[in-house]
Amino acid sequence: MKAQRTRDLLKIFWHGDEVTGLTVYAYAMDISTAQPVFPLEFWADGTQTKASKLQGDGWLVWVWDVRVEKWPDHWINTLRSTLARLIDLGASVAWCGLEGCFADPPDLLSPKAMAGGIYAASSHSTGFICHTNLDGQFQTITDGEMADLRSQLRPVQE
Repeated sequence: MKAQRTRDLLKIFWHGDEVTGLTVYAYAMDISTAQPVFPLEFWADGTQTKASKLQGDGWLVWVWDVRVEKWPDHWINTLRSTLARLIDLGASVAWCGLEGCFADPPDLLSPKAMAGGIYAASSHSTGFICHTNLDGQFQTITDGEMADLRSQLRPVQE
């Protein structure tokens, strides 16, 4: 399989059409956590978001589809700032994943279930993790890094 540039893989579905964008997730330990406001101030003008949530018995993940008209000049810094803000607003773990790369608990952040799709993440204990570059070859976080993030979930999933 030919290596692909990160920007070529970052697509979302927006009103039924595939468009340029990304999906951002924020796991909250407290299921009564109010939806954080997505920090659009870090993104270029014209960026739009659609918020939703995924939840089950004892877990909550806020999700934003982010439609990008123009990629930020400092993409890595934008991701870092965005994820840090979501952590500051109450998320235990925040991450960016490719379209369709999500698994409900008990497989949330499991390398077996979600490998190959998470390319940026942050938590208080790990700090910011990202090995990919917008115009470089797409790279995900490692299985070990995913396991470190997974340890931040409550209860820790086996």
